Amino acid sequence: MQYTWRQFLADETGAEMVEYILLTLVILAFTLLAVIAIGQKLQQIFNNILEQLQRVPTA
Repeated sequence: MQYTWRQFLADETGAEMVEYILLTLVILAFTLLAVIAIGQKLQQIFNNILEQLQRVPTA
């Protein structure tokens, strides 16, 4: 049993994949937050443009 436990602790196969998955999740989280923040700001900009266009008198 101790041999199996030591072998399990010494085994590093798959460690890189876990690191890549964690890195991908962190990048995804920051990207999602950036898209949400930029999306809200863009919505405000387009709403302001729409309001200004509606104020323009038509001939």
